Amino acid sequence: MDLQEVSNIVKEEIVNSSKFPFRSGQLKRNFIDLGSDTETNDTHSFTVLSNPIVNYGHILEERASIRYRTKNHFIRHKNKHYKYIERIVEADIIPAIEREFGVRYGN
Repeated sequence: MDLQEVSNIVKEEIVNSSKFPFRSGQLKRNFIDLGSDTETNDTHSFTVLSNPIVNYGHILEERASIRYRTKNHFIRHKNKHYKYIERIVEADIIPAIEREFGVRYGN
């Protein structure tokens, strides 16, 4: 199991997940920072959501409800994308790694 292969699977599964907030657009194109991959010893990492263009990606991840102002009043909606990264990891990334490398994630 190569760390670069695992990283590529993680990146692919995140942005192509059905739970990812948008199918196209700025968030999908800029979610993972290009050139942010670093590898040291037994660790491979990459940066997500650091581009200021996609600050709303942070809001979708962290806020259970979203409040915004219209001309005359405020409106609050439940955020259906709340904690989308955690849900993608549980539902898509872990099963993809299990399938690809024939391993099991468990307690």
